[in-house]
Amino acid sequence: MAVQCGGLPLAIIMLGGILTNKTRLSDWEEVNQNLILNLRRGRGDEQYGVVYEVLALSYNDLPYHLKHCFLHMGIFPEDYRIPARKLIQLWAAEGFIPLGSHHPGEGEDTMMDVGECYLGELAKRYMVQVQVDDSTRRFKSCRLHDLMRDVCLSKGKEENFLKILPHEGKHDMRMLQPSASRNSSGARAVRRLSVIVSEDLESYFPPSEETTQRVRTALFFCSSKKNLQSTLFLMCTKFRLLRIMDLENSELGKKVPKVIGNLVVLRFMSFKNCEVEKLSSSVDTALRVQQSDLEEVVTKYLNGDSNRLIDTALRVKYNFNTERDLALLGQLVGCRHLRQLDLIESIRELPHFRHFSSSLTSLTLRNSSLMEDPMATLEKFPTLSTLALRVNAFAGKKMRCSPHGFPQLRTLHLEGLLKLKKCKIEEEALPRLLYLEIEGCEKLQMVPDGLRNVTSMKELVIANMPESFSRRLKVFNEREGEDLHKIQHIPSIIFRETRNDVKKLSARQKTGTWLHNIYFMIS
Repeated sequence: MAVQCGGLPLAIIMLGGILTNKTRLSDWEEVNQNLILNLRRGRGDEQYGVVYEVLALSYNDLPYHLKHCFLHMGIFPEDYRIPARKLIQLWAAEGFIPLGSHHPGEGEDTMMDVGECYLGELAKRYMVQVQVDDSTRRFKSCRLHDLMRDVCLSKGKEENFLKILPHEGKHDMRMLQPSASRNSSGARAVRRLSVIVSEDLESYFPPSEETTQRVRTALFFCSSKKNLQSTLFLMCTKFRLLRIMDLENSELGKKVPKVIGNLVVLRFMSFKNCEVEKLSSSVDTALRVQQSDLEEVVTKYLNGDSNRLIDTALRVKYNFNTERDLALLGQLVGCRHLRQLDLIESIRELPHFRHFSSSLTSLTLRNSSLMEDPMATLEKFPTLSTLALRVNAFAGKKMRCSPHGFPQLRTLHLEGLLKLKKCKIEEEALPRLLYLEIEGCEKLQMVPDGLRNVTSMKELVIANMPESFSRRLKVFNEREGEDLHKIQHIPSIIFRETRNDVKKLSARQKTGTWLHNIYFMIS
């Protein structure tokens, strides 16, 4: 079989990916026969024809459920680094991940685990290139090799799986031949659109009326901010059967239009980095929720009766200072659907740890100005895996992690805590911590006492810290720093300096109340 591949490295590697799970001689013989048949068909010039046919054989060898997962990756632009978490969310919204893997009560972890298994299987076959997060050991992002993407788009065209706007003309060239298996009427039945946003967007979007009536998924990719208010309005009025809508990194104005209520089968929408201040009450129709302000988000949506909701990540800018606000905060952190929460602006005090939902795994606090040590509350939260205290989140001088505190925490960021002088980690605290970053805490005197007891640590990052702090961790003039012994067990230690000091970060904070980074997944 290696000879059949003509000695081409990529073809041989892909062939190895096909054979990796084949344990019987008869299976190898079958692969060999399929390879011979594919090569006889041939496409384009000889070298690329061989590579294409081996790559196509890899696709044909996939189980049915993985074929759709693979074809779906063609919806992303060329050389696009795809966030693994978002990809799995989209797979779930498309129905590629079995419903049983994300029923309410089982939690999204199961859905994510199944999705990661799918992605891992594609990576094992060398069909997808993946990047792993060092702190969590989970997939962080992935991408398709250029030739693998060509196969993806070619097969997607044969299956009428998706349409890219504007059309990528290169896929009619070289080794990829247009499929004769589909007629022009089939092209009108396309269910998924990938829209690369450019200045002349109006010249190619929307497509024909026949297309808009059948589209179920529409993802927009903006290389720079572009106003898509009119596009959103058009989609809400023309794309009535839309189930997935992604308008990340675009300008949508301050409020989502009421006509979004027309999208009655919507399962997933993302307005990440769109800085939408208000979601229209018509979202109640689209998502069976009401989201005209923060209180309604909490009471009618996140704690509502909708069992369709799978995943929510919220960034909320709001002052939690009055008794009513604190009661609202208690409801917010207890929302059973909430997985990621980023709170910006002041918080008089944190809710009792028992108020926190078991689905919440990632928490970020910014400009909270908490006077009491937040660790005393947060360390008791058993499922928290990522915690970031950024830009004056804590206004006190001392911080302490108690014994057995943070049983599941993997990642901890301490950034811009301008008054923090001392941080202590008691023995047996943070037993699973992998990654710690300390940045811009200009009064912190030394790395936390007890860090040497956190044997799970994989990486420590020290960024924009005073020279007196960093020297304690280095060998200087052939003399070891006073704190070097605390970190000698950590495999990776990074010292970093950037131009963005903490004062600049703090100055960029805006006023008002808004919702941001909004993902809603409905099942």
